[in-house]
Amino acid sequence: MRARKMLGAVVTLAGLAVPLVLASRASAQAWVPEKGTGDVSVSYQNLYTAEHTMGDGSRVNAGKVRLNGMIQALDFGLTDRLALTVSLPYGWGKYAGTTPHQLPIDDGSYHGTLQDWILGLRYNVRTRPLRVTPFFRMVIPSHGYEHFAHSAVGGQLHEAQFGIAVGRQLSPYLLNAYFQARYSFSVTTERLANVRPLRSRFDAEFAYYLTRRLAVRGVLLTLFSHNGYNFPQDYPVALRVPSNDRWVHHDQVSQVNSVNVGGGISFELTPNWSAYSSVIRTAWGTNGHAIASGLSIGMSWSFRTRLADRPQPTTLDAQASAHAKPADLQTPLCTLH
Repeated sequence: MRARKMLGAVVTLAGLAVPLVLASRASAQAWVPEKGTGDVSVSYQNLYTAEHTMGDGSRVNAGKVRLNGMIQALDFGLTDRLALTVSLPYGWGKYAGTTPHQLPIDDGSYHGTLQDWILGLRYNVRTRPLRVTPFFRMVIPSHGYEHFAHSAVGGQLHEAQFGIAVGRQLSPYLLNAYFQARYSFSVTTERLANVRPLRSRFDAEFAYYLTRRLAVRGVLLTLFSHNGYNFPQDYPVALRVPSNDRWVHHDQVSQVNSVNVGGGISFELTPNWSAYSSVIRTAWGTNGHAIASGLSIGMSWSFRTRLADRPQPTTLDAQASAHAKPADLQTPLCTLH
């Protein structure tokens, strides 16, 4: 149970406009909780953006964005191989600058709302020596919130994601360490401004246990768009008006790419409670928001129900499963914009 707890300790709200970075990847871990067991996590995320990225990767100062989010997630083992994840983040943000997209949401004050439902299933097909876990996720907007704003909390897109996660503990090569990586391909049900966004995400994580309770880790979070428009060449000044369909939906249909890097720590407070924190920063990106600083902190509680077949395990591999919680390896609320 220790490895299971240490693995899921880092903070996925993954939306598309500047949506919450953390919650969408919750249901994409290689480890799966045992039947009748699960985790409830609550995380707070604070993202600060000082620059916008252009289509060629250059950056400009188009105003400052501060985005906050509360991510609640439930991860539950339906069987020893099949797990269900449910999450509904709440985000609030503000924009300070001279080029607001839309008022009053970009008026310099905080505006908040619920973001997207994230419903995920993952099925473990192999456990030794490498865990292999295909997954499927649906991203469903909770309501018709505003997406055309620098400080919008999401992209308001219905999205289907198909992917696979792999992971393993690294002993005997490296004791007290594990890694996991995931790839997903997503497609939206909406076709906007003649584009149906197609995107790939690749994440990787390496963690090392300094003590039986304390783990440190490094993370890589990436997003790559397979289609869409580039800024500024596909957005002439004459088209940057609310009456232009491409401009109104540019947060959703731009060719957004990003590479975010960071690290974190997790600490097992008790056999059932863990605390974690992580920081990320945008190393490279196009057509979006460059995260200057992204901080996530949270706690998770693991539980067992009467459906559980076995007593609580104590192996390193079981601990890794416990620490790969829904709040783990999360992507920024939204870096698209």
